[in-house]
Amino acid sequence: MTIIGNPLGFEKISQRGKVGQFYNIENILTQVFDINIPINPGNSGSPVIDNQAKVVGIIFASTNIEINGESELRALAIPVQVLPSE
Repeated sequence: MTIIGNPLGFEKISQRGKVGQFYNIENILTQVFDINIPINPGNSGSPVIDNQAKVVGIIFASTNIEINGESELRALAIPVQVLPSE
């Protein structure tokens, strides 16, 4: 997956990573997924693009996930198919 955004005031920065897991989050009616990319202010709203150049998600937050006893910052995205079309 590729994320294109404007973190920390920079423009058009791309980052690549892999989808980790899908999660149910309280007060959100759909599952969200994490990507092993640390994000910064300015990444929210960035598209998540797959290997076929299709937008599959939108970054909306970050979270720390424990992996093998270590905390790792991950991007959280909501799948585009659940977003309103207008």
